[in-house]
Amino acid sequence: MTAMCIATSISAFLVLSAGVLSAHSTSSDASAKASALSEFPVPVELTPPSAPFASSEETMLSESAPGGMATATVGQLAQAPLPASPARDDPSTIRPGPWRGTGWLSAGLTVGGSLAGSRPATTNLVAVGGSGELGFRVSNWLGIGSSVSRQIHDEEISRFTYADGSRPETHHRGYLTAFDFLLFRFFLPSEGRIQPWLDVGAGIVFRQPPRAELSEVGFTGRGSLGLDLWVSRQVTLSPQITYRANVFDGSQGHSLRAELAIAAHW
Repeated sequence: MTAMCIATSISAFLVLSAGVLSAHSTSSDASAKASALSEFPVPVELTPPSAPFASSEETMLSESAPGGMATATVGQLAQAPLPASPARDDPSTIRPGPWRGTGWLSAGLTVGGSLAGSRPATTNLVAVGGSGELGFRVSNWLGIGSSVSRQIHDEEISRFTYADGSRPETHHRGYLTAFDFLLFRFFLPSEGRIQPWLDVGAGIVFRQPPRAELSEVGFTGRGSLGLDLWVSRQVTLSPQITYRANVFDGSQGHSLRAELAIAAHW
């Protein structure tokens, strides 16, 4: 009886051990399979994009990837063709150096007096006046334009004696208006905001004497030295000194004038 119980116990132990070993083997096989599958992703079915993001080529599937995995090649999005390139500029037409504009229009305040000469071509006082210019740059160093200026040229004082003995004074003024029809301005090339220049010009001059209705006509010439101070891309301030020679009926006059002008450039 005892031997039979021992044999039964041994049989039960062997059956239980076999079951445990079988379960462990099954778990190890499952882990190995999961690890192997993680190295090869499951293929994903790719579909072409829908409008409005439709591509110019259909989405294509191929079996060329290792392990028979499907790969996708997506075409480029549809694009309009680029416009044609603009024509090249002739390098000789491109101005070197900073932008200086093509034209200028200026207005200035002047003050001047006589240097030498005889009346009536020369003035007999220091007086204020105004000026204006219009010009265009032919190049970065040459400009052509015209100018006009007007200032007090003569002054006469008359006195009348009244019955009560008073003698009030009356001032009569004459004016000089100069038209420089042709003006050549030469600019010194510079890279900064200050550009020196000099100019020469010639034209006609009108003198209106005090208490006279008719004007006298003569000839005039000028020479100037100045600076363009660029305060912005389109605006300059220009201090300058101008020498002017006038001729009236054989009389000659020479004057010197200081001026401060403001100019717009385009």
